[in-house]
Formats: sequence, C-alpha cells, structure tokens
Amino acid sequence: MRDLDNARKIADAVLYEGYLLCPYRASAVKNQVRWQFGVLVPSGFTVTEEPSASQTECLLEGGELLHLRSRFLHVRHRTSEGAPPFDEASEREIDVVAAITDLLEGERIIDTVVAGGRETDGPVTRTSHPLDVRLRASAERLPGPYGLLRLRLRLENTTEWTGDERPEALRRSLVARAHVARRHRRDVRVDARPARVGAAGRGRLREPAHLAGAHRGRRDAVLTDHPL
Repeated sequence: MRDLDNARKIADAVLYEGYLLCPYRASAVKNQVRWQFGVLVPSGFTVTEEPSASQTECLLEGGELLHLRSRFLHVRHRTSEGAPPFDEASEREIDVVAAITDLLEGERIIDTVVAGGRETDGPVTRTSHPLDVRLRASAERLPGPYGLLRLRLRLENTTEWTGDERPEALRRSLVARAHVARRHRRDVRVDARPARVGAAGRGRLREPAHLAGAHRGRRDAVLTDHPL
C-alpha cells in the first residue's frame, strides 16, 4: 500500500492534468470544452469518436501477488442560485488484488458499479450519474531467459447511454483514467512500447500506467512517457 500511495503523487499529476487549463478560470475560452485528456465515454456516444475502452501492457519480473488500482475522475454537475452551472469531479478508485498464477491461467473480469447521487449544500446542488465499469486483467509468459511476464489491463466504460451531447456524455464517462500497479517482490517494469489496441470503431488506443515496486531496497514509481 505504501508504494501505491507514493505513486499517487505522480498519478495525481495526470489525473488532474485536464481539470482546468491555464489561466485556471472557468470563464477562460480553453476551459469551455472540458475534459480532453483520457476520457472513456459510453459506447453509445459516437459523435466525437472518443474511445469507450483502453488497454495497456507492462512487463513483470517474478512475484506472487499483484495489486491493481484503476483511477479516474467522476464528473459532477454543480448548480447554484445566482451562478452559472459548472462541472466538477470526484476521484474514483477500483482496487483489485490478484494472484499472478490466476492471471496466467486466464483473463479475470471485474465489474464495478460506481454510484451516482444528488447532494445539496445550501444553495449548491451537485448531481452525478452512476457508471458501469469493467476491468479485464490477464498475464502471459514471454519467451527468453529472463522469466518475464506480460501484464495486460483493459478498462471499459460499459455504461448504457445514448445521446449526442458531449457534456451529458462526459457526466457518464471515466475521465483521466490510468492504472497504478504494485507487484510484490522485485520490480515492475514498463514495456518500452505500450500496447496500442483497437476497440470496435474507436481506432487505436493507449493508456498510461503508473508502476510502483521495490528494487534493491529502493522504492520507485515509474510513469510511461507516452501521452494520452
């Protein structure tokens, strides 16, 4: 857990990279089109051709257990008397602990429902919609003398929704999604060429992974250098 918490410092930089852009005012022109980084929209929303799923791969060296944490922002619509409406966001995390031997035997599928809700605080009301999220995880042994494994993670927005308004789609999307992974014993390494996969009608996708582990008594966090 400590390594995952340390990796959070890097992961948060990506998580909030597109929250507000300089000059960090809601009224700024560049902030009139929100959430342009790492968005997974519902598959029924096809107006902008944004993806509904993404996949990443990394290399593992040994280990017995893998702690995965998928992170994203959940958009909340804020309304207030006398003020223009604005979209905020809450952090959401999905934690999975899996035996690496199980991942080698076959794909593990984790379905999660992220609750929506409505909160009122004086004149301010915040509304969020529920999200259906699916995480697929698997591993395979690679040939060669080093005993490396390839970990494959696929994150999908399975929320059922159809419409043609992007602001409404974003309120049902996974925003700025990424993975943090902790492999017990030895280090977790990043593949020099992260996976680029096709999702039906969505083109080729890439997803960042923030990888934390112990190596020779030192704890490190690694961030892939490929953009969203």
